[in-house]
Amino acid sequence: MNQLARNLACEWASDGIRANAVAPTVIATPLAEAAFDDEFKKAVESTNPLGRLGKPEEVASLVAFLCMPAASYITGQTICVDGDEAHLNECLSGWKNKGFQVTGSVCAASSWTEREKLMQTVSTLFDAKLSILINNVGAIRSKPTIENTAEDFSFHISTNLESAYHFSQLAHPLLKSSGCGNIVFISSIAGVVSCGVSSIYSAIKGAMNQLARNLACEWASDGIRANAIAPAVIATPLVEYGFDDEFKKAMESINPLGRLGKPEEAASLVAFLCMPAASYITGQTICVDGGLSINGFSYQPHA
Repeated sequence: MNQLARNLACEWASDGIRANAVAPTVIATPLAEAAFDDEFKKAVESTNPLGRLGKPEEVASLVAFLCMPAASYITGQTICVDGDEAHLNECLSGWKNKGFQVTGSVCAASSWTEREKLMQTVSTLFDAKLSILINNVGAIRSKPTIENTAEDFSFHISTNLESAYHFSQLAHPLLKSSGCGNIVFISSIAGVVSCGVSSIYSAIKGAMNQLARNLACEWASDGIRANAIAPAVIATPLVEYGFDDEFKKAMESINPLGRLGKPEEAASLVAFLCMPAASYITGQTICVDGGLSINGFSYQPHA
């Protein structure tokens, strides 16, 4: 059934049809109550990081989300139940004008001391409690593997992986104090499948996906969930600047949905994962890629 979802996601994408699968564990339904004894249910709970069975509404909420326009760039998935100070100030001003209570700080994310300073500011502002941490720092130097230098390696590690790891460490007590902490890592499909970009970048994104799995299990008892989203090429200013039209057209031609993703299509999944409706989803890596990561040999590229 999971493979059928992948096939239909590619085969029927040109017909405007998306296909996904949700894969629940034992859910506390009347059927489960009748079919399984207490000993089995206790055994399942004891091996579950969240320590309980799922609720029907926790599965239904994911089904509902996958059918919304907000999930329009998610297809073929099986889901087990980016700026300088001037740009930052511009964003803050816009949000404040809309009535949001917002604050911002500039941080060199590759600096250990800068990260500590930022999280101390966060702790002070939010009374030592934090509900959501989004690890969204990313940079890439795309070179063939044999041309990468030690400095290239260090750059990718400190900016992409070490920052996410350290921010998570620093945020842990704040997330735990909130009673319902959420971590979302912004990964990439380059960490899921080979995409012809920097092998260092890809390896680091793969490590980020695994970090989400580890923290999901290790910190579940502290009331913290951790997930990763893995976008394909998203039409951001960075992509507009970093890639030529030929590359973008090539990406569109092999994507079942036939286009690049939009920033809001990745942001909507991040928002959903931090909602109570996603309270039974943890340790997952979810691709937001228009079906690119599951596109097989049978798919005919768009004209």
